[in-house]
Amino acid sequence: MKSFHHFGKSVSNFSAAILVSIASMSAMAQKPEPQNYTGTATLCALVNPANVTTETKGNDGVTYTYNRILLFRIETDSPLVTGWEVLTSNTKSLEDGGGYNWGEAVLTPDSGAGTLVDQFKFPVKQADNIRGTYIGTGDYEGVIVDYALGPFMNDLFSACPDVSTLCDKANYVCQPIPPGSGYHISGKILD
Repeated sequence: MKSFHHFGKSVSNFSAAILVSIASMSAMAQKPEPQNYTGTATLCALVNPANVTTETKGNDGVTYTYNRILLFRIETDSPLVTGWEVLTSNTKSLEDGGGYNWGEAVLTPDSGAGTLVDQFKFPVKQADNIRGTYIGTGDYEGVIVDYALGPFMNDLFSACPDVSTLCDKANYVCQPIPPGSGYHISGKILD
């Protein structure tokens, strides 16, 4: 027969296990549901349009490294996914007509001190149906935002605000883009 001390120890371990289990269930129950959002990502300007392109020929195609910088104004029904995005893009063209775009997208929401960053790579043929994931930095550390881009829909057409102040502040040489270039954006915010 077990001593009273062993019995007390077993009850204590069992109680601790139950408390850990209840705490875990409570944490899972408090995890927020993903939030859906929708809006527009409007191309507003090319930065340093006279940028030099490096062309590298390989066995399977040509790589164009131009570090083209594009400024997008993203407007959605979520303040977290509303702000200016600086997108740096490059292209690899393959001899078979395929290829891919790669680069980095940095969205700075209008409120807060931080960014949402995506290192992207997608097939050139997929340019009208792009998916990716922003990872939060600064105030947004731990935030993950999935997004999907598609062609503008007539009812979602958006115009750009004046980009000259933004360009001057960042010491960019900008070339504004005529209205109508951009994407419909939608996705989920996963905290």
